[in-house]
Amino acid sequence: MATMEFSVMASSQLQPSILACGTKEGDVYILDAFKKEFNRIELEETCDQIACTLPGLSKRYKSVDVEHHRIEDLVVERYSRLFKSGVACMEYHPRLPSVVAVGLNDGSVHLLFVEPENPELKRTIFLFKFAKTVEQLQWLLVDDNTGPHRVFTHCSSFANRIWARLARAPYVSLLFARSGEDIMYTKVERKFTSFNLEHSIKSNRRSIMYSTKNDTAIDSTMDDTPMDSNLGDSAIDSDITNLGKVALIATVKWPQEAYFYEDIEHPTLTNFCIVHEALCVMLYHNGYTYLQIYVPVVDDGIKFNRFSKQIRTRFNGVPTSVVVSPKQYNQMTRYMATNNVHMFTLNGESCLNALGEFIAIASDQGYIYTTSMLNIYNRTREMVRKSETPVEPPDGIAGTTPGYAITDGDTIHSVRSIAPGADCVEINMASYSGQPHVMGLEWALLWNDYTQAPEMVRPDECCCTKDITFLLAVHAREHVDILRLTKPMSTLQVENHRRIDTISSAIHWVEDTLPNDSKLLMATPDGTIHRTTWTHDFTRSPNN
Repeated sequence: MATMEFSVMASSQLQPSILACGTKEGDVYILDAFKKEFNRIELEETCDQIACTLPGLSKRYKSVDVEHHRIEDLVVERYSRLFKSGVACMEYHPRLPSVVAVGLNDGSVHLLFVEPENPELKRTIFLFKFAKTVEQLQWLLVDDNTGPHRVFTHCSSFANRIWARLARAPYVSLLFARSGEDIMYTKVERKFTSFNLEHSIKSNRRSIMYSTKNDTAIDSTMDDTPMDSNLGDSAIDSDITNLGKVALIATVKWPQEAYFYEDIEHPTLTNFCIVHEALCVMLYHNGYTYLQIYVPVVDDGIKFNRFSKQIRTRFNGVPTSVVVSPKQYNQMTRYMATNNVHMFTLNGESCLNALGEFIAIASDQGYIYTTSMLNIYNRTREMVRKSETPVEPPDGIAGTTPGYAITDGDTIHSVRSIAPGADCVEINMASYSGQPHVMGLEWALLWNDYTQAPEMVRPDECCCTKDITFLLAVHAREHVDILRLTKPMSTLQVENHRRIDTISSAIHWVEDTLPNDSKLLMATPDGTIHRTTWTHDFTRSPNN
């Protein structure tokens, strides 16, 4: 008798109820979070196609528990695995539910093309490989400034249709992966090339562009010296006096550069400012965690503009997990209609409403740190405005504004370089001390009736509303803590709301069809996925 255990669960933002679940044996299952049916994606040795896919109860499964997705007596046949190594992490493409990035225990990174409604349509593409287990995957979308591309309108296969969607998109899809301190990335397209982020920033001491047209590396200074992919750490860091250790990466939203050097309508940045996606590299060094921001720009190639200031916060331990709450752009009109002045003042930085976006970081000592992204924006803007003289940047040249620094050898040495104190933005985060061995963090937003105008809690003091609650699930080895963001006395705090004593290998929030109803899924070692339902008033139905 064999028991199946899911090692990771993921879902698309566009189809949140459809789960992709991976196992330590390399299997991938497609589940509906609210039904008992499941589909297993399998690989036949001879023809590289699906062996069989049967919904619900089949000859491979002796029993299925409708309430808990219980699958017992799983018979794992030879050559039935989709991958030859266990699944370590999975991440859906933000805009295309048919594209999933998969990181494996053997260090390899793959793309999985799959139709959730018909898993027989599938394809896997190998991208690159680390020496050790893949620990993180992050998608990052960048505006494509290279103009229209030729796309064949009549696609003969399922995979070609997905490639065509990627080629037609007005954005470029970058996939970043981390294993230990190594960070690799690739531009996801039919002819792709993978690069090491450290070497990309270090190799020619100037603004670096990588051409993905001919699978070669070029730089904007016209230096024909090729990049040495075997360059050791000692050669890379020979001129660095202060190094941190890479802990995590995250995709964050970052204000456009004009916000940091131009006068704006309001005294501070707000949740309505225009942002673009950027890569955040987190380092730890001497009791601090440092956040480095890299904004990619796509023209003839890929160039990284590193923000000139590093964000740092005091931190107990080593960062082990990071998550950013989703921003509810579809609620902007409702909140604008309230005409609340505090949405455009510092009073709105820690407010709990649908427009807020919060970052949470866990440490190996059991500490959880959180703050709003708006707080980080404004503290950074203050620092830049004090230290730089505003100038108008040249037309069409990104990365030359006072807030940004081109990756220049005189100032930007390495991904792991720590800036001096004068170039750091100090951020205070709300903290919570729980249990060590945090395995992961997951945000959930619980709604009330969003068809009505937002009801302000204290309209004369801030812009907190009663229609939303931020919950943070902290995944530990023997339990799951549910934390809640609160704001007593105008100060953001984290409080422990409830503990679920369940040994689980993976957790995942799924929003129900009703906006005020979310389910926390917990995969247990006995092959069960437990579901607990949470609503805005915190009623919970453990047996649902």
